[in-house]
Amino acid sequence: MSVTLAVRTLIWPVAVALTITACSAATIISKVDISHNYQPLALGRFHGGDNAMGVVGFGSPFGDPAAQVANTVVASMQGHNGGARMTFTTATEPPPRPRWRVVMAINPTEIRDTIKLCKLTEPPTTARSVDGKVRILAAFCQGDYAASQATGRATGVTSLDSPKFDDLVARLTRTLFPARNPHDDRGRRCRIFPCF
Repeated sequence: MSVTLAVRTLIWPVAVALTITACSAATIISKVDISHNYQPLALGRFHGGDNAMGVVGFGSPFGDPAAQVANTVVASMQGHNGGARMTFTTATEPPPRPRWRVVMAINPTEIRDTIKLCKLTEPPTTARSVDGKVRILAAFCQGDYAASQATGRATGVTSLDSPKFDDLVARLTRTLFPARNPHDDRGRRCRIFPCF
């Protein structure tokens, strides 16, 4: 066996092991779906005051009160959307914008598909965090339909104040609200902010 082949034989398993180790402690965003109807320029109206985007959150991964979880999620979302600047707020009854809202379910036990979040009429069953693992299903809802949706996972999350929890919610926000619709080829020709 040549020296090059021997080195490749040793390096490959080490590289795979390092990749798996790095990914196991990472924040992972998956199952991303941006609708063809997603219009980032229309989101500019959700900036402060009565025009804030309502966020409905379900679940308490560490047994914290629901209001504290909602406030932490909203604080982690601020300033992380793409495109026009938006302000997020905890949704009240009735939500500030009942048709347009963000729905997040933390560690849901019965829901596996983010598309169901926009049609929820009752809070889903959720579980507490086990071994610092948190899974969040998130959707930007326009009525009963998701304009964008994603699933996020993180490990090593010890509390709501954990930087890893904040990072997970911030990444989900960037994923739900990209600066341009990836299905829209007009963005390639657009030369005004926030199209490039």
